[in-house]
Parts: sequence; C-alpha cells; structure tokens
Amino acid sequence: MADTATAEGYRLLWFRSSEKWKRDEQWRQNAIDRARFELHRLRERVGRRKLKTQAKVQSAVDAILDETEARPWLVVELTRGERHRHKQAGRGRPGPNTRYLRVTTTVYEPVVTVDAEAVRRSAATDGIFPLVTNAAVARLSTLEVLQTYKYQAFIEKRHEQLKTAAEIVPVNFKSVERIEAFLFLYFLAITLHALIERRVRRATTARCLPTIPLYPEERECRAPTADKILQVFEPLRKYHLRRNARLMQTFADPLSDIQATVLDLLDIPASVYAPTRRAPA
Repeated sequence: MADTATAEGYRLLWFRSSEKWKRDEQWRQNAIDRARFELHRLRERVGRRKLKTQAKVQSAVDAILDETEARPWLVVELTRGERHRHKQAGRGRPGPNTRYLRVTTTVYEPVVTVDAEAVRRSAATDGIFPLVTNAAVARLSTLEVLQTYKYQAFIEKRHEQLKTAAEIVPVNFKSVERIEAFLFLYFLAITLHALIERRVRRATTARCLPTIPLYPEERECRAPTADKILQVFEPLRKYHLRRNARLMQTFADPLSDIQATVLDLLDIPASVYAPTRRAPA
C-alpha cells in the first residue's frame, strides 16, 4: 500500500488485495487456455474455404486473440506447410483400375507459444488497484479510504432501489432547479427506506426474531427490505362512508397478523395506522 499524488494534486493510493490477486491470476490463465483451444481448432480448419491465404489465417488469429484478450501473453507464428490428399482422376464409381491424383495444398498453420516473460511481468501487478481521493490525510487515513471504498457496495445497493422500489424513470426537465428538486424527493424516499429497514432489523434482533414471514406464501425473510415491508400493506384499503355528501364514518380493512407485527416492530400503534372514526351526531 502506497500514498502518492496525481498530476492534479489528488491523493493516489495503491493497494494489493489477495482476493483480487487470485481473480487476476485465474482470469489470465482462463484467457490463455481459451485462446490456445480456439487456435488449435483454427489449425484444423486452415486450407479450407476462407482460410486458404496467409492474410486470411492471420486475420482469424487476430480475431481470436482480441476476443479472448490473450494477446499480451501469446506469441503466434504462421508456419508454411503442405497438405496432401488424393482424388479420383475421372468420373464414375471407383473400381480396381481407377486412377487417383495426388493434390498438394499450401497451408499456413498457427503455432502458439506462451510468452513466459510477459506472464511474469503481468503477474507482478496481480491484485494491485488504485484509489484516488480529494480527502486530506488529516480527514481520512489510508485505511479509512479503503474502508470507505469497501462500503461503496452498500451505497450502490441503495441507489439500485431508485429503479426498483422507487421506480424512478427518465424525465424531461428544462430547469436545473426542477431536476434537483425531483432527485431530492427520491433522495428522501430512499432515506426513508433505509430508516424503515434499520428500525425493523434492529427490532427483530432485539426481540430475538431471526426471520419474519414477508415473502409470498408466508415464507420467512432474514433481512427485511423496505420494499418488502411496504408491500405487506399494499392490499389494505381505507373507506369513507358518506350520506348526502356528509362523511358518516371512516374505517379500514382489519390488519393481518404480519401487518400488526411489522407495525409493532416499527413502534407504530395500529390505532394510528388505521383508525375508525364516526362523524359527530
């Protein structure tokens, strides 16, 4: 791990991850193996149809190296060779006296060699990745920068809810202020989602409830999300009974056991959620 600076003056930190080291090594080996396999298949097809000239074979080799991304570690040479086959000299069915002609075809076969030195140089950088930040050392230490970066996955998960739970869609606003206001409302929405999830999960932990039946068919849920929590209340309806435009009574559907449990975990009284009120006589 090292701490330097970019040309713009930002902090540039280099880290080495053991997990990323394994992934980089495996990815490189998979690319090499796939390229060698495809080049072996290509070698069996040279001399046929569109692979008769050196230029066409070289083009096919380049396509394989580009697709597999194994070009930095492989050296491919085209060797000129000859292939022989025999064909019948005349027409008709072959017989004891049938004459055959020997046909010789010039082919260009790819010969693959792994560049061990290139693999060694590439392996020296396995697992290394940079992070750039404008936070000073006094504000965030090197370890805190890494911890902040690792927390990014949770932030991305929350942003993902903009398209799923919040169902955000493209809008055409000409005013920057309207765009900012629109996004601010969605920011409040995902913030409320986060608060709902935190309160329910803390309450379930405090009451030693490992799961609650939020999924369809009352299947248990270990980590309740705000989306699933709010879906529990989706079937509920509230009714207003009127007579001659006068409100006589307001009532709602009765709460199910799971709905009452969720309200209790959120510390929301059921009477507040769905009160029944009669108009004054």
